[in-house]
Amino acid sequence: MKRILLTSALMLTAIPAWADDYASPGQLEAGGFFGIVSGSETRKPESGPETDSTLTGIQIDPQVGYFVSDGFELLGALHVLNFSQKVEDADPTTVTEIGLGAGAGYFLKVGGGARIGPQLILKYKSATTKVPDVPGIGEVELADNSMGAQVGAFAKLPIGGGGVIAAGLALDYDNLSRTIDLKDLNAKVEPAGTQTRIGARIGYFVFF
Repeated sequence: MKRILLTSALMLTAIPAWADDYASPGQLEAGGFFGIVSGSETRKPESGPETDSTLTGIQIDPQVGYFVSDGFELLGALHVLNFSQKVEDADPTTVTEIGLGAGAGYFLKVGGGARIGPQLILKYKSATTKVPDVPGIGEVELADNSMGAQVGAFAKLPIGGGGVIAAGLALDYDNLSRTIDLKDLNAKVEPAGTQTRIGARIGYFVFF
């Protein structure tokens, strides 16, 4: 019994030691966030009416980070978004987007090794899609570009001596640029727009 009590006491005293090490200068962190998001998109072509749509989807944000000082982290991110988009009374469509981002976060210690704070990531995405021939129009090619930002507030709790559980809320805002190339008609349409998404995120990281 004494041995068990001694072992338990040693474990309890060891937890703050490794927890306090989290987010120290020179540390690397790798992992990512998963979230269910919802939002809206607005597009305005050069001529014609503005279109509004709603979207719901799953967003995965793998991230790597480097702490340059206590709690201050430089970030690199990959954004993978799969969502269902519905324009007014039309049938919903499924879209997958992949983009890259870079930014920073600052996480304050709140006790027990836990950290809370904001982070900001600037993002860029570019994709080209060929659409099967459309009757009466012919070959269509879509070129999409977007630049935007993700701002979030997260709580991070180190566990197990090298892992981190994270949770929070994030808002994504993107400026959209699309070129619809009607090759057979020798014409182009460029409906610019914006997309906004918000959702809760949970994640897991390892630090070393």
